[in-house]
Amino acid sequence: MEEFIETMERNIKSMPKTKFTKNRELLQHIIALDPPKISKIIAGDELGDLCFSVQLKDIGISFEIFSKYEEELFSPYIGNLLGELIIRENLDEFAEIITNIAEGSYASTVCGCKHTKFGLEILGEKLIFYFHSNLLQKILTEDLREKI
Repeated sequence: MEEFIETMERNIKSMPKTKFTKNRELLQHIIALDPPKISKIIAGDELGDLCFSVQLKDIGISFEIFSKYEEELFSPYIGNLLGELIIRENLDEFAEIITNIAEGSYASTVCGCKHTKFGLEILGEKLIFYFHSNLLQKILTEDLREKI
């Protein structure tokens, strides 16, 4: 019986990790840190597209971690969760952008499209997030509802 248990333990340890397990590990690693500060926000174009960047080290992503979790980091689930977390933690910086859009172009810029997912790119030591300003309106509206 002991031999059976030892064999099972070895087999379990050698099993490939599921996507769920790797996603959970990556998120636990990132969330354990202080919320990252944004390195740079690039105000969008007339279509409402925006981007911002964070330092990889600020979200706890070293080369070793990146190598281990590259597929998970670029998955829509992790990308969307991480992108929205960073926006919510730095909401004042983003609120300034959306409130400074000219009144005449607000409807077409912010409401003309719907944010569906974040685009991600690594450039040097930075992780760049691309998204639509419609997400900011959604988050700010939710925030207002909670305060009322």
